[in-house]
Amino acid sequence: TDKKEVSSMMKSTSNAEFQRDYGGATTAGLATLKAAMTASDDPSSENIADTVGALSGVVSAMVPPPAGLVLGCGMSVVGGVFGSPADATNNDVIEKVEEGFSKMNLRFDEISNEIHIVSNKISHVSDKIDVVTDQIGEIANRLDDLSLAIN
Repeated sequence: TDKKEVSSMMKSTSNAEFQRDYGGATTAGLATLKAAMTASDDPSSENIADTVGALSGVVSAMVPPPAGLVLGCGMSVVGGVFGSPADATNNDVIEKVEEGFSKMNLRFDEISNEIHIVSNKISHVSDKIDVVTDQIGEIANRLDDLSLAIN
């Protein structure tokens, strides 16, 4: 039961703190629509990758972490790598991959910060439980003393 309570608390804390970014999702959605229209006219791997990359903004803005961050990062990397033009040099591709990993690192830092916040809250709750447990022990001792005094 303790694991279920902690898990439930983590889920409710995570969901309570996440605020969907409708403005960001709208902007990313429009960029996705524009990229998709371009890809429908010219279905090159670069245009399709641009569409996938633009869609990552919608996912990141609307799907709660950590899933939204991981999916958004993955889509950005896919868009960056496969969006390289056919005449791109190895350095161009490496730069795109590094750019994608930089974005992923930023998002993983966000996840790490959220985990740190949840961990601090769990620690705080655990400290309160320890205080209550100590108080209950003191009450039990006093009741034992009273019981002995009455008998």
